[in-house]
Amino acid sequence: MSEGWSEKKKAKSKYHDEQGNNLRGAWSARDNVTIFRAAIRLVHITHNQTGQYLDVVCHKCCLQALKGCGDHLRAPPTDCPSCMQLRCAGCDDHPGAPHLRRKGDAQLSEAVIVEAKNYGKGPASKHCVEGDKGFVPRELKQARQYYLSGNTMQGLQTYTKILVAAHLFLRHDELFVLKAEQILWDLCIIDPDGSIRAFCFSIEGKSDDGPQYLLLYRWDECVDFCPVRHLLSYLGLWGITSGYLWPDAAQEPPRSNPRGVYSSYVLYEPFLEEIRIMAEAVWGTAEGVGTHTMRKTAYIIAVYRGGKLELIKIAARHKNIKSAERYYRAAQGQFEMDKAANESSFTNLSAWILNNKVDCRR
Repeated sequence: MSEGWSEKKKAKSKYHDEQGNNLRGAWSARDNVTIFRAAIRLVHITHNQTGQYLDVVCHKCCLQALKGCGDHLRAPPTDCPSCMQLRCAGCDDHPGAPHLRRKGDAQLSEAVIVEAKNYGKGPASKHCVEGDKGFVPRELKQARQYYLSGNTMQGLQTYTKILVAAHLFLRHDELFVLKAEQILWDLCIIDPDGSIRAFCFSIEGKSDDGPQYLLLYRWDECVDFCPVRHLLSYLGLWGITSGYLWPDAAQEPPRSNPRGVYSSYVLYEPFLEEIRIMAEAVWGTAEGVGTHTMRKTAYIIAVYRGGKLELIKIAARHKNIKSAERYYRAAQGQFEMDKAANESSFTNLSAWILNNKVDCRR
């Protein structure tokens, strides 16, 4: 039983060395950087490029290896026995053991060490990492015009996703798997006339110790940015009653399910690509559009509406407080620049309200 299980596990192995042996250790790591470093280390071990660095390349051996046989002059292929025989012959100083490559770990080379130190003092010290950008109000208006002017359900879906993500500070992995079942109707705020003042969503992100109850408020003063109006229109037009909120139109077109239950969803990368296409069409560039764009847009909306860092960081549910401070400073700086330029898009924005809600059912 155990032997059969072992063979089955071996057959499923994804990574092998040049001899076909299964690779373990770093190869089972979750992050690609660790796997990449393991691959580089394997290549170094295979070619004896570990330990003390030695520059033992022989110019004569290299010329001998590049000669080629009579059929492949100066272009020796690896599958020609005659060419390979010449390659392995070596020069008169190294017969049968050609010195064709350096040996040892290149990181231990004195030249590499000196160059790395100089680079750290020069270009690298001046390098500034440019993060993703968020959308300011005027850009959100332009995005709305772009997506809704086509009068398509996919356009309405994309813009509604932007509004929901920005108002609830959703991470990308929280947004695209959002379900109708995460709307807690008994905690929604509903006016006496039956109109919804705020949706209540149950969200549990990577830094949360349990479900968080977030309110998605109606924005009467600025209907172009009102997430409640757009979400209600979207749910009604698509015919969604349960399942995923953002179905893949290619698999499940609007109103294709008579019961309103949808089991597919649009992955985040295609959604992000739609935003990049919009940015290229509207602003001429998609530079700065990335996985943090929605959360940075949330900060901009909150700051433009007078939100303070102490409350915004609660709404954003950051794992690292430094990220909250960095996002806040960027949004505050953008607000001050727009204000100095007499940008009118921030003048009619009502006061920001903290979206976190305590579960009163406990």
